[in-house]
Amino acid sequence: MSERMKWNRWPLLLAAVVMFGCASGPASRVTYHDPNMDFSLAQTVAVMPFANLTPNPNAADRTRDVFMTMLQAGGGLYVLPPGEVARGSARANLANPIAPTSEEVVALAKIVQADIVVTGTV
Repeated sequence: MSERMKWNRWPLLLAAVVMFGCASGPASRVTYHDPNMDFSLAQTVAVMPFANLTPNPNAADRTRDVFMTMLQAGGGLYVLPPGEVARGSARANLANPIAPTSEEVVALAKIVQADIVVTGTV
């Protein structure tokens, strides 16, 4: 290999290292906390089915299961079983359980007696 070819590789290698190094940094997170909401009063949580925007057809169900397990692991909340949430959704006549309107969420919370209703997207 010629000396010129060896030196031509360094800028390319350096550019690749810089690009991959910048891309692997932690993503910035923005978290909003409503100062008027007191979560210490919440005891029961209903987790709605998550919307799935991934190519994996099971991603939303798996993520919902993991999320529910993490909520239960904290010990401070009772997480309603998915079947009870589905039964409540049917009784509330939700048009789209994955993306309910605010009125539908209030109606569902009354039916299943939940303090918090969680929706999400994967």
